[in-house]
Amino acid sequence: MIQTFHLLLKVPASTPQTVRSTRLPQRVALLTLFSLIAGIFVVAMPSLASAESLLAHPPIRVYRRRPVILVNPEPPAPRRVEIVHRHPEPAAARTTNDDSFVPTLGIGIRANGTALSGEKLNLDTVENPVMGGIGVQFRSNLDEHWGLELSVDFLQGTESGESFTQRTVPVMLSALFNPFPNSRIRPYGLLGVGVHFTELSYLDGQFKHDIVEIAGQAGLGLEVKVTNQVSLHADLRFLTVYKNLDSQSRISTQCMSSDAAASGLCAGMDKINTDDRFNLGAQFQAGATYYF
Repeated sequence: MIQTFHLLLKVPASTPQTVRSTRLPQRVALLTLFSLIAGIFVVAMPSLASAESLLAHPPIRVYRRRPVILVNPEPPAPRRVEIVHRHPEPAAARTTNDDSFVPTLGIGIRANGTALSGEKLNLDTVENPVMGGIGVQFRSNLDEHWGLELSVDFLQGTESGESFTQRTVPVMLSALFNPFPNSRIRPYGLLGVGVHFTELSYLDGQFKHDIVEIAGQAGLGLEVKVTNQVSLHADLRFLTVYKNLDSQSRISTQCMSSDAAASGLCAGMDKINTDDRFNLGAQFQAGATYYF
């Protein structure tokens, strides 16, 4: 190819001037055509470095997605549903069987019997007879286990043979503890203090003396719920009574100014022991309470 290119460019010396002037444009045109073809070939032909880089490129990997196989699980076994129709209970039955109801306030009545040891003024051996009576109580629940009781009783004991009567009005405030608040049968304990207003009547009322006493009590009881609003209870309480006695001279003055002075009752005033201020005893009571 190079030789041909030189032959085309070669001009013989013996050629006339007219011939050379005619062939010169043709040779320029051929030269231009060959230059254009050579440029296209050089541009289109990749270099050795490009070929090596193409050969060094890692092969192209074709990944095929694995087919996804769907397995249909077995349908669950049908469940049997039973529909139970319950008829509503009457209101009375719900009141009796619903143990979740916690009443807050109750009022009740009770009967009791009381026995105390010792004497009051020591004017007669029949002092502190066995007394019985009735009373009212108010009970309130503070929470599941604790409650309060406020009670007022009227007690009386009489010795007809000695014409002696003793009347006592205890006003007591006690704390109640219920270990099983949701049970129908509920044992409970109590601890309280209060005041006893006592009247001593000698010789059918010829001589009377009033005493204000401070009392304490502790006991155990049992309450049975008949319904959520009504319950029955019974308990045994142990009493300690502190006698707030007047002076011996004042008691003697009251006795001598009464109708009993002529009977010789006041002659025993010297036997009054103002240091003997305590009476011990027990009280049993039973009653019913209605809760709101």
